[in-house]
Amino acid sequence: MVIGKDFAWGHIGKTGGDATSRLFQCVPDLIERAHASDDPAKHRPFTAEGVQDRKLLLNLRRLPSVTLSYVNHARLYGLGQAMPRGTQVTPAQAIEARRAERELRMHTADGTLPIHRWLRMENLREDFLEFVRTIRQPTPAEIDAIRSVPTKPPMPYDHDPHTFFSPEQIAQLYEASPTWARYEREVYGDLLLPSKAAAGKASG
Repeated sequence: MVIGKDFAWGHIGKTGGDATSRLFQCVPDLIERAHASDDPAKHRPFTAEGVQDRKLLLNLRRLPSVTLSYVNHARLYGLGQAMPRGTQVTPAQAIEARRAERELRMHTADGTLPIHRWLRMENLREDFLEFVRTIRQPTPAEIDAIRSVPTKPPMPYDHDPHTFFSPEQIAQLYEASPTWARYEREVYGDLLLPSKAAAGKASG
């Protein structure tokens, strides 16, 4: 988590959180305190830090993509004792686990906390710049740094969720994750659902 004078940014896993932490380092005067990137406490919710009275920021990513990232993190690195390295999570198990939904509900107090700004992982640098501009005008050097600061490389796997989930499974994933689906529709304008024609063709 990164906490400023009148804002707090929460770290939801697999939504570009470590990259966002690096972006904050480009404007260090905005930071009052922050968890280190290797500190498990960085994932603590706003209520645990007592900052829910500030303007709250979270990252967001398309649900099929963030779920696929969790699946491959379990395979490549493990996800705690319940999912050691090498765990092969099936699409059905990923849908049932609702990992992204549970994280988002934790950070938003079951969808009741007002989130004042969302940073889309797919447009992270520009969304972050727009957030900085709500506080002060970034300098040309800061803009260059935000647009060019290196972040960790993506995990080595096929990032197309349609190669892992069927169209029907993507629909089931959204149905199982109503909080995430609600915010994703608000932020992106739609959900990453296949058209009915495409779904029918895939199942035919």
